[in-house]
Amino acid sequence: MSGNIGKQFADYVGDTAISDALVRWATALDGTISSPSRPHRARGTTAELFEVAYTEAVTPYRPRPLTRKLFVKVLPVDLDSREPDRHRAALRNAGEFRRHLAGQPFRALHLRDGRQLMFQELVNGGGKVRTLDELRGDDLVHAYRAVVRAVVQRWNAAGSPRRKSGQPVEETNLGAYVTGEMKAVDALTEVLTVAGRFRPTANDPRRLAADGRPLPDPLRLFDPTSRHHAQPVSYCAGHSHGDLHGRNVLVPCSPTGGSLPDDFTLVDLSAYRSRAPLARDPVFLMLSTVLRFLPQLTGSDADALAGYLVRPERGRPPTLRGPAAGFAQIIHEEGLAYSRPDRTPGWWMQARLSLLSQSLVCTTYDNLGPDRRRWCFRLAALALAAIEEDDRPVGPNRRPTSLPG
Repeated sequence: MSGNIGKQFADYVGDTAISDALVRWATALDGTISSPSRPHRARGTTAELFEVAYTEAVTPYRPRPLTRKLFVKVLPVDLDSREPDRHRAALRNAGEFRRHLAGQPFRALHLRDGRQLMFQELVNGGGKVRTLDELRGDDLVHAYRAVVRAVVQRWNAAGSPRRKSGQPVEETNLGAYVTGEMKAVDALTEVLTVAGRFRPTANDPRRLAADGRPLPDPLRLFDPTSRHHAQPVSYCAGHSHGDLHGRNVLVPCSPTGGSLPDDFTLVDLSAYRSRAPLARDPVFLMLSTVLRFLPQLTGSDADALAGYLVRPERGRPPTLRGPAAGFAQIIHEEGLAYSRPDRTPGWWMQARLSLLSQSLVCTTYDNLGPDRRRWCFRLAALALAAIEEDDRPVGPNRRPTSLPG
């Protein structure tokens, strides 16, 4: 790389440790690296990404230079260093679902200061994309269904080699299930500390009740002496993104500007697991999306929405309108479609367990404000109340009196 081009690239990157490492990396491959003609930068929750142009070396099999555009993701020192490995594992295990995962064409570079540089292919060939959070109306609902259907039924397909011996099922207890969901996002300590603030007290007039009846305290699940803690749980297990919120779902745009939901891509796979509760991803995506709409609802509609999320099999309340009301039904329908090959109708109960868990996690998010965090705590209590009402073992191998949906 000539001195002028090298300085231009260093100025573009803005960090000599990073630019020098990238130049050395490209040189070792007999290639070159430079800033693209139309620079593109993005900022994620914890990491920065910037676009580069990498020109591969000429070989007897490639007589002309081939330039490909890549994103370089800068992983800070204090970030989980396993993201590149987990991303590769997700790609390796994805099968046909691989087309929905951002490609990682090269191994990550380790800088001397502890940071990592991770290479990713551009989504939609570098064309325009929108995050799920940026979609509205029918576009949002269609994209949400496309993601849930693909995650549940394709990534964890009934006909895949993983399911030759039947539906993959794990056995645990209710306390361990919820605790495991907290630990998966490193939120257990914070939940135990923060969620307790939303418990009703003698001096707080806001009762934790529904239909005139007090709701159970979901934090009791963490107490080994509580009657729910040891309740047996069987759940469907499979691939999990682990942090599936709307900003981690990219939906490409057509040349005319419309959305192409079936061609979505998932990014930020640092929390990927090959065997996790199957309801984790669709439930967290639903809840994180629903919480965006919650401030637009009246108090009674917010209560009705909470009840509907817990028991979608009872049908949508007639007063609920808008996309938020449709997400629970989508999870319900797609989960049952996954379960039906061997008629194990436990999906809706597992979804309720994940809803309870993810609601508790959401009580720790400062940016939600006290009202939405309190609503999340009440949602967790409603989910536990529904489990109490059913009064039977929680799992896919127990038929309900009537199959919902």
